[in-house]
Amino acid sequence: MLHLVAFPPWNTARCDALAAALADGDHVVFIEQGGVFLDGTPGSRAALALLQGAAEVVWHVESSVAPSGGMQVGDVVVVDWSGIVGLTEAHTPCLSWY
Repeated sequence: MLHLVAFPPWNTARCDALAAALADGDHVVFIEQGGVFLDGTPGSRAALALLQGAAEVVWHVESSVAPSGGMQVGDVVVVDWSGIVGLTEAHTPCLSWY
């Protein structure tokens, strides 16, 4: 399943719901405010750790929200919108998290 994450990490209720929904083999793409998950602040690191513990997932981040200070997740792949379109075609269903 593909998860498009557009909410910030301080939305703890959404973090909990997303963590519960993640399953092995899922892909997560951080878009819009979701890019804040990768900014390296203590709050975003804690939220990201919750998601990383939920399942084996492949992490992506949309290029316009990639943090300028570098990403804190070793397996992050930066994609553009055409890459996201390709992911939505390859992974169904797709859930958007706002």
